[in-house]
Amino acid sequence: TLLPYCKDRCDRSYSEWKDEQSNNRGSPVYHVPNNSIIHRSTIEQSKQNFVKFYPYVHMIHEGSIFLYQFAYLMGFTHHWSFSLHSLGVILRRMTVADVQQQQKQQQFQSEPKGGALPS
Repeated sequence: TLLPYCKDRCDRSYSEWKDEQSNNRGSPVYHVPNNSIIHRSTIEQSKQNFVKFYPYVHMIHEGSIFLYQFAYLMGFTHHWSFSLHSLGVILRRMTVADVQQQQKQQQFQSEPKGGALPS
């Protein structure tokens, strides 16, 4: 649950900071008396770098999801996604025979063992 939350926060931050930068493009540049431009703060520079590079990170993330699902559909892997792969969960189709077999196993497991009669 942590990774989807972080992804959502990054998406929101990207949208907010990109809008903020597009609104500030028309703002005047301030000069100090010796004609040097005031340097941006470290935070502003970090925001600018994030807005610059996040689309590439987003593309890699979405591309990896697409490739995992495509590989699954083509039969190259048994895992639908990276998260299911890391958990060791394998998706597969269940036929009617599989469902009936599973129900029989559940009934067999719920029967009392040792021949003792229920009271």
